[in-house]
Amino acid sequence: EYRDGLLRLSQDGNFDRWVSFFCRAITEQVALEIDRIRKLLEFRNNLKLKLITSKQRGAILELPEILLSQPVISIKQIAKDTGITFPPARSAVYKLVEMGVLREITGRKNNKLYLCPEVFNILDF
Repeated sequence: EYRDGLLRLSQDGNFDRWVSFFCRAITEQVALEIDRIRKLLEFRNNLKLKLITSKQRGAILELPEILLSQPVISIKQIAKDTGITFPPARSAVYKLVEMGVLREITGRKNNKLYLCPEVFNILDF
């Protein structure tokens, strides 16, 4: 539709039709992104609520926010981002794996990476 619109514009010079098409496309894309942001915020809020109601404390409560920008992450990165040492970061990751929030994706013994499938799907990678 985009290419057809450009072709028509070059043939008949009707900028009104082109601008109208372009504005509709932008409006539709913005609506999709607003919905994506709403889903991400809903994920974050729901996860944080689950963690709080299951009496979790400490750095694990920071992970819902971190996962929004880093749906694939390592324990080392979590330790760095939260300012904690490796053992509590590992415990937080293991708890999220147990809850089904994270999934290990490398199959390695060391330097594992963990995926948050729900965020990954919302971001539509």
